Amino acid sequence: MKSATRDSIRICVECAAENSPFSDNCWLCQCPLTGDVEIVTAEIVGENRPNPILDRTFAVLTGLVGLLIVIVGIGIAADEPSLGVLYVLVVTPPLLGAFVRVKREMRRRRYVGWGERLATLIVSFALMYGLLMALGVAALVAFFIYCVIALST
Repeated sequence: MKSATRDSIRICVECAAENSPFSDNCWLCQCPLTGDVEIVTAEIVGENRPNPILDRTFAVLTGLVGLLIVIVGIGIAADEPSLGVLYVLVVTPPLLGAFVRVKREMRRRRYVGWGERLATLIVSFALMYGLLMALGVAALVAFFIYCVIALST
């Protein structure tokens, strides 16, 4: 029998549940784990291998999202140039945030899939628009309170 280490597990003979090497009873069936129970060393699982089909699909989707952002920006700027500036101010922070996060992940571990890049972009936009909506609601509440105070005096 091997000695118990932090990276090993004990298999219960009654229910085959995996237990901590330092536990006396099985967590599932509460049977006592006797000393002759086999200690199985846990295996380390490597990172997922990249899937080229998914990478191409998400690369195309990310490119289409970027193209959509540019086309909407051109349309807004053509219709009303002052809104084009506002659009650029609203779109730039999430794009930069997603870019910085992906580059940081690429420095930590060498591979960042396109699905993760697209998810980062979408989450960045969701956070930005959520923040803008919260600021809008706060502004409406502030204006309402200001009007109530102004009318009461």
